[in-house]
Amino acid sequence: MPSAVEHICAFAVGEMFSARSAAERSPQCSSRWNSAKLLDSNVIAQYRLRMAISPLEKLRALCLALPEAHEVEAWGAPTFRVKNKLFAMYSAPENQHGAERHGVWLHCAPENQRALVEMDPARYFVPPYVGKSGWVGVWIDKRPRWTEVERLVRDAYVRVAPKKLGALVG
Repeated sequence: MPSAVEHICAFAVGEMFSARSAAERSPQCSSRWNSAKLLDSNVIAQYRLRMAISPLEKLRALCLALPEAHEVEAWGAPTFRVKNKLFAMYSAPENQHGAERHGVWLHCAPENQRALVEMDPARYFVPPYVGKSGWVGVWIDKRPRWTEVERLVRDAYVRVAPKKLGALVG
């Protein structure tokens, strides 16, 4: 079922670039329609990210913008995967993983985990269960730095994605 953000995004894109018949379309409208065809998933994902309200919606927009990424509910929480390999897991405040805060667990190298947690323990943490494997937790409530979260999500994706897909992300 589409989320509220997806409805808003679809409505906004539809309103901006509504398809009218060729007879009704002005040259200006025609160029806007052609521009709309060039919108790729990244542009729409960035729009969804700006329009998102909850931390989960923002995280979902970041994760699902990556090539062939998909969402699977597991252990009572949304997880994000590529080729069915887990790269991110949402931690809700109301479940046993959340410690009463919104967070995300991301696949990363153990040395990166240590560096991040030591650098800013108020923002990063070692998550239960998977922390011993090098995963890092990021609190995504209380004004997180979304550009850093995006970088960490991309890094986690590249670590588990097949090489061809990882190369698309950089």
